Amino acid sequence: METTVFIAKIISIVYIAFGLGLFLNGDFYKKTLTSMVGNAPFLILGGCMAVVVGMSILTFHDHWEANLQGVISFIGLLALIKGVLLLIFPPRFKAMKKMFASGKFYNLLAICVFVFGCVLGYYAFIIHG
Repeated sequence: METTVFIAKIISIVYIAFGLGLFLNGDFYKKTLTSMVGNAPFLILGGCMAVVVGMSILTFHDHWEANLQGVISFIGLLALIKGVLLLIFPPRFKAMKKMFASGKFYNLLAICVFVFGCVLGYYAFIIHG
């Protein structure tokens, strides 16, 4: 369970910071994410990083119970799938540039990311801390 809590703490801090960043610096993130999604080297590097993170979590934390351990393993699986898809289909993700440029989903993204980070942080720092 120590590994689970450690990974959950890291992920929660990243999600909370990213969610707050989206709220407080929306214009910056809109420009940055739009340019990143439209840039093939970023997509390939992001795919490689997601595969490494996903495989690391699944290799060292392969627990599929209906609790915090299962959530962390599921995040690892999603990261692995995202990375593989980014490496296989970068043009599909590059086509998402229009969605990022429109900026319509940033508030929803910020809320979802922030809330998920808070819930994960609650379980990692308070319940299992």
